[in-house]
Amino acid sequence: MKNLFNLSVIVALGYFITGFFSNALLSIEGYAVASWPPSGIALAALLIAGRRALIGVFLGALITNIVHLDSLVGVLHWQVAVQALVVSTASTLQAFVGYWIIKRVLHTPLDLSDLKLTIISILIAGPAICVIAAFVGTEMLIFNEIIPSAG
Repeated sequence: MKNLFNLSVIVALGYFITGFFSNALLSIEGYAVASWPPSGIALAALLIAGRRALIGVFLGALITNIVHLDSLVGVLHWQVAVQALVVSTASTLQAFVGYWIIKRVLHTPLDLSDLKLTIISILIAGPAICVIAAFVGTEMLIFNEIIPSAG
């Protein structure tokens, strides 16, 4: 149990620290970040430690989403709290789907000398995995009327 606690704290801190600094790279309107290193940290943690890292990934994502708010009082509003929980869950799901695809479909360790597996992992697995949290986060922003819907 002690190892699980330590693993969760380390993964959560790694996710949060990189997420905090990545949020400093927000676009002018504050809607998007060009690169999100915490996703890579979450995937690496799952590939190294397995499903035991899921708690740390979720906690790191949740803390990152809460701290990103203009004020911590905002989390007391139910819509903001739900948005932080949903986006954190989507980030965790994204990391897990990436882990699952690499473990079960592409078979680890990745053999990058095999052109077919390399192309599959770059063209299919990469974009398919990366859009999970981005899609959910954008939909939550539209749902809460933080950004306008196209229409």
